[in-house]
Amino acid sequence: MVNTAQPLLCLPAFVLAISVGQGMVAAYRMGQLLATNSLVLHQRSIYIEYFYRSLRPWVHYVPFWNATGPGGEPAMDDVYGVLEDVRRLDREQPVRVQQIIANGQAVAKLLGLQMRLEYYRVALERYKSLFPDMDQYLDSYVQELRKRGSDI
Repeated sequence: MVNTAQPLLCLPAFVLAISVGQGMVAAYRMGQLLATNSLVLHQRSIYIEYFYRSLRPWVHYVPFWNATGPGGEPAMDDVYGVLEDVRRLDREQPVRVQQIIANGQAVAKLLGLQMRLEYYRVALERYKSLFPDMDQYLDSYVQELRKRGSDI
């Protein structure tokens, strides 16, 4: 059964969920898809989310449209071929498929609002540390805004 643009609450009813990059950014739904009770097929892309480095193919998700094969040789994994591989794996090693789903769900539990805010906090603090006069600059910037009537 193929469905498009399903609300996230409906996805656990499906065996597979496909994460496809849309446009010029990382597919924001990847973290949400990992939380479902579905095996996630994820399209490889040059665009990434902050947590992608914690994910491993065939451990947390199943990759497709990969730019290189397992031995480093050029290849393009077709989504239909990957679907056949997943179906075969589900027939022959259903426990492995369930483990991939469970591994993805375990990572998804770490991707809540608190963890995302912590990531942003650390990233901004490290960025700020690159500019020794940042505090002085921000203070003068806020003072200037207040002079112009802002209630910041």
